[in-house]
Amino acid sequence: MTNETKIAAILEFIADAEEILTDPAVLANYAALGAPIETAISQAKAQIACTLPLGTRVRLKHDVDRFPHCIVRKGQTGTVTTVATEENGGLQGVTLDTRDPDLDEWDNELHWYDGLGVMALDVERI
Repeated sequence: MTNETKIAAILEFIADAEEILTDPAVLANYAALGAPIETAISQAKAQIACTLPLGTRVRLKHDVDRFPHCIVRKGQTGTVTTVATEENGGLQGVTLDTRDPDLDEWDNELHWYDGLGVMALDVERI
């Protein structure tokens, strides 16, 4: 598969996701949860459009709350060490450069997965 074909497939997937997220029935269900629809759409687009490969260096764009364990502060840097796959249920992870004792249980790796935020919205490449 060429890069052009991959990009076309990603763009088609984004368009499909936006169509689903703007369906009136989906909007009604999402609104019933009290969340802004714009947030759902931007998270879906960011998740689809920003898959960071292993080894990518990143910086946190804002504090990341992992209640009740810790809050990882804006500006922390690290390396993408886990990428989302079907096998791992979409888990993504960044191993931080600075040890955070509250993340010892996870080998100093900050995680994102379904229901726990979107990595693409929390980090930027460095």
